[in-house]
Amino acid sequence: MVIHCAALMRKGFTFIELFIVVGIIVAFSCIMVPVFQTMRRAATATACANNLHQVGLAYIAYASDWQGRYPAISNLSKSTLDGWFLRIPDYLEVLKAQNIMRCAGQPITLSGQNVSVFTNACPKSFKMNHFIGADGRPRYLIASRMVDAPDVLMLVDGVCTDTGMGQWGTAYASGVTDDRHRGYVNGLACDAATLLRSPAPADWNKVFRWLSLGW
Repeated sequence: MVIHCAALMRKGFTFIELFIVVGIIVAFSCIMVPVFQTMRRAATATACANNLHQVGLAYIAYASDWQGRYPAISNLSKSTLDGWFLRIPDYLEVLKAQNIMRCAGQPITLSGQNVSVFTNACPKSFKMNHFIGADGRPRYLIASRMVDAPDVLMLVDGVCTDTGMGQWGTAYASGVTDDRHRGYVNGLACDAATLLRSPAPADWNKVFRWLSLGW
């Protein structure tokens, strides 16, 4: 009977056993947290690439309506609202346009996040290559006439803020950022179908092809 009672008393954890279990849980957490963070970043980057793909499809749809021409890189004037960031949302689902035009890794802390109409003042995660339509080239790009359209950058991850460059629709190498994906950026080629990805840190002037051979 004494032996039986002693066995019942041994059913609980001792302090040492509890300490060992807690130690194992802490060690496991330290190992898994970085793994979960990596998985989260990968998922965010994939969502961003999917957004770029959707914008690319919108470009293709727009071009089919405008004799193969893409919208302009920015507004020629206040009376000529032909900038890509104003025209492309019409070819996306209206309620999703705001989210699609913004990288999935962009913190939702911007003042323009809940506007009902996408405007020049709305922060944009994606920017259009500023060389398109510059230096006397035609204002409206016809990608089907480019022999290297799958290689030349059209849209790329850019700085996204409430003011200045964060609102611009034009991409400069100085405005490319890998902050949201920590190690690389997503881009979309001029054929509006080929996704480009580059590691960072890098010289964005050299990593991406900003100019077509025909330019």
